[in-house]
Amino acid sequence: MRKLLWAMLLAMAGMSPAWAVSRFEIHGNEVYDTQTRLTWARCSVGQEWKEGHCWGTIGRFSFQEAQQQAGKGWRLPTKDELFSLVDSGRSTFPTLDTTAFPDMDELFPWYWSSTSNGDAIAWYVDFKDGYTSGFISDSSPFSVRLVRDGK
Repeated sequence: MRKLLWAMLLAMAGMSPAWAVSRFEIHGNEVYDTQTRLTWARCSVGQEWKEGHCWGTIGRFSFQEAQQQAGKGWRLPTKDELFSLVDSGRSTFPTLDTTAFPDMDELFPWYWSSTSNGDAIAWYVDFKDGYTSGFISDSSPFSVRLVRDGK
């Protein structure tokens, strides 16, 4: 009970201790989000989960290529789903839970959503600062994190 109280106080101050209660349930190479009820791939497309880390090179894709990375129940998240991973208590890279989603590339923190924003532009999330925008060329080379519904 005391740890929970401290975690709540630290969260209100914008801090997140490692022992704080997490909304994520980690299961090997997948993460279940208890708030959104979505299951996320821990690694970016192009990486492989082994020995407790995401190994390999994170792929970079155009918006159209990103849409083709889904399969076997996995899909590209909507802009709102992807933005739900942003931890508002973090203001610098990475702006998401690094225990749940390790080994991201600080030089390429931009991730495509499945949400188009008209002709030749689409929505993405920048995990360097937690920003999202729908005004980027759909030919930009961004990364992909896949999601699926449920556990």
